[in-house]
Amino acid sequence: MSGKGDIMIKMLIIICLCAISTGVLSAQDIKSDPIYSIAISPQNPEIVYAGTKGAVYRIDKGECYRSTLLGEISEILLLAIDPTNAFRLFAVPMFRVDSVYRAVRPLIKPVLITNDGGNNWEKVNIPDVMKYTLLNHWVANYGSIGIDPLNPKLISIGAEGRATMLSDGPYDLACLIFSNDGGNKWNISVIPRIGTRYPRPIHSILSTSKTQFFSTPDGVFRFRNDVKKYDGCLKNSPKDVLGLIVDPSSRDRVLGITLDGKIYETVNNGDSFALLVETQKKISCLAIDPKVSKTLWIGTDNGIFKSNDNGTTWEETGKGQIEPKMIYSLAINPAYNQLMYCGTNQGMFVSVNQGLTWQKYKTPAEQRAEYLLAQAESLNLRKEDSKAILVYKQILDSFPSLEVAKTAEQKYREFEKRIAEQKINQIRTELQGVSEEKVKNAILKLGLTEDESNSLASVIDNLTSSDAIAVMKNGLALPLVDEECELQYRRLSRYQRFYAILCYKDFLGESAVKELSSMLNISNTTAENLVNINPKSFFVK
Repeated sequence: MSGKGDIMIKMLIIICLCAISTGVLSAQDIKSDPIYSIAISPQNPEIVYAGTKGAVYRIDKGECYRSTLLGEISEILLLAIDPTNAFRLFAVPMFRVDSVYRAVRPLIKPVLITNDGGNNWEKVNIPDVMKYTLLNHWVANYGSIGIDPLNPKLISIGAEGRATMLSDGPYDLACLIFSNDGGNKWNISVIPRIGTRYPRPIHSILSTSKTQFFSTPDGVFRFRNDVKKYDGCLKNSPKDVLGLIVDPSSRDRVLGITLDGKIYETVNNGDSFALLVETQKKISCLAIDPKVSKTLWIGTDNGIFKSNDNGTTWEETGKGQIEPKMIYSLAINPAYNQLMYCGTNQGMFVSVNQGLTWQKYKTPAEQRAEYLLAQAESLNLRKEDSKAILVYKQILDSFPSLEVAKTAEQKYREFEKRIAEQKINQIRTELQGVSEEKVKNAILKLGLTEDESNSLASVIDNLTSSDAIAVMKNGLALPLVDEECELQYRRLSRYQRFYAILCYKDFLGESAVKELSSMLNISNTTAENLVNINPKSFFVK
């Protein structure tokens, strides 16, 4: 991936000022959508959000829901969750900005917020035009967002725009737009220029312990005391930091990743930075184990790598299990560090053993369906066809929309035909050696007149399609589609067909007399005699 592509991935642009979006939440599995960001609720780690193209997935106790963002939303690159409310989430859509600003305001997109876990979305109420001393400017895009973990009402958004100076403008600049009351009112703080230019764009924002870090191509900057104190560019801070992350075990320790694969560290809340390691890899994301600070994870354009010694050595995890290997995001469950998630350009993968093995994310429904399929295959190997077909049918009935249902349906149809053939062969074996003469004599014992007997034989031979299907399905319990049932009926001899009809009348119960009388064109008395006959004993010598 090119450096420019890396910048686009980690800049997490853009939000805007004027559009309104709402959402529709529906139960749906994550398939192969690219997952650009993952957010786990600190309040309730069972709730996980995953940002993809034009939508956000919510995993709640294993069940998966898809919230579609309406309006002109392209790709969600950044999610920020309220640490005290698992259902309050911000989403920042990506927007590809032209290298040269236009004279008119570009079409831009909003930062969105949901307070009910994705069922409804609305735009963040940032003023459309912000004016301040000597500057008349409009915000072109927003590329990052952070929520203070100790003060969730403090929300910071990194913005970039064009300002027209009264004397020597215009200027492209970066600014921090922040709210101290949870998003009701917003303030702006322009990042002062360095020399003759303003530092821009803001690649990432990290809010921690009432401190706001933000990174630009010129270095890492810091606000403190609820954005009241500006410290400027920090000592020895690296340039081109694409992402910042805080150590869950120590709020004074912050790590940053750069375009050229380096990881920088501060252990004093940003007072000074030092190079931690050069990985020689294109890093797209970084994670720190919430229980063991020396355990680091990086996502790259060639897979996931783990270090148990604070970055000194690295080992690839999930090799051959995560394909393709373009990793966009990593997240570790804060309550159970064995459970990890990674977002790729082909969906989300999960590890339940701290990265030793990975598999494509599956909902409980998918896991249950796959378990049943394995059970059916086991029954198949043991030649227990009648049990296997019931399990395949259970999968079809319970999980019709899942991919595994296609396999179950194919197997189910194969078993239908196999069991039907077994039943047909069993019937032919049971009736083998029974001559037409014996059948005629048996029918005469029923008290049929010659005309009734001839009529019965004619009807048996020329049973309508619907009646033939009913006889085979309900009389012989053949698990076949209608066309197969009729075809099998036509293949039977006359007396085999009559046997099937007698079995069918047992299925009918109280309505047997009426159904048989109508179907076979015989009297009610004759039909009553047929009802009382045991089909198998009818042909016994």
